[in-house]
Amino acid sequence: MFIIFTIFINNKNFFKKVLKPVRKFKPEWHEKLINSYDNVLNAYNVYVKKKKTMIKSIFLSITAWAFIYYQAFLVTEAFSLNLSFWQVLSVFPVTTLVSILPISIAGLGTREATLILLIPSLTLHGIIPMSLVLSIITIWIPVLIGFLITNIPYLEK
Repeated sequence: MFIIFTIFINNKNFFKKVLKPVRKFKPEWHEKLINSYDNVLNAYNVYVKKKKTMIKSIFLSITAWAFIYYQAFLVTEAFSLNLSFWQVLSVFPVTTLVSILPISIAGLGTREATLILLIPSLTLHGIIPMSLVLSIITIWIPVLIGFLITNIPYLEK
């Protein structure tokens, strides 16, 4: 993902082509997005020059995703879905990418459909509870914790 991001962020012409439809419908948004692109590109160029920070960030990101996919593996084991760790590691990144598409709330439904397409041997009876538990563990509990942490000063009043 980092490599793809690097290729696209350094190609302003590509970015302008992607934003062409926006210019037709909302010209004021188009100008703001182009300006935002320049800001992001400047920040990215500063970030890339700090090699140590970049390496730490990439390492932390890979470690975090490894924990998330290991959680997914443990949940599949808990539901006796008979998937190897390597199957989970090859399927769940695709599932993650599909679930972040703005089609449904928190990827509900898209995640399950992707799992059914990528692993046809799984049944809905196994996928739905497993996906629900994974959503609770990886999305809803962190959201609740974040909400409580950010609102503690307001809750104490």
